[in-house]
Amino acid sequence: MDAARRYDPVLLSILGIIALLVVLAIAAVLLRGGEDSLEPGSPEGVVQEFASAMIDGDRERARALVSDEAFDDCGGFGGPLPEPGTRVTLRGVSTGESSASVRVGISTGSSGDVFGGSYEESGEFVLVRDGSQWQVSQTPWRFDLCSLEEVE
Repeated sequence: MDAARRYDPVLLSILGIIALLVVLAIAAVLLRGGEDSLEPGSPEGVVQEFASAMIDGDRERARALVSDEAFDDCGGFGGPLPEPGTRVTLRGVSTGESSASVRVGISTGSSGDVFGGSYEESGEFVLVRDGSQWQVSQTPWRFDLCSLEEVE
């Protein structure tokens, strides 16, 4: 009977490695950090706050970060908000005395896509300085400013 209860050492080693990998995978998921928070008053921080508000559907919060002059060419036509799950990654910043350019990568994916496809494009946010604050004045098309024109 003792011989029947013995387990193969190779099998035990494989099971041990699998258990270790499962534990490491769970730890990685639980310990991963959220998005990096950029300096709030900086051009890239303003873009992060604006993009986050637009993706979350918070038009009031997004509108508060936009210059009034940004709506001069809207004419009452606004597009939809970015789809949930849109991701924005910082690619570069150019800052001048009264304006700044924030280059980003914008990733979108269709959750209903059978093949799990996603799309990434480059975009640029232009900001203007109003006193001591930066305000968004131009955005990539996925973050259509005109959709905020009626928000106060």
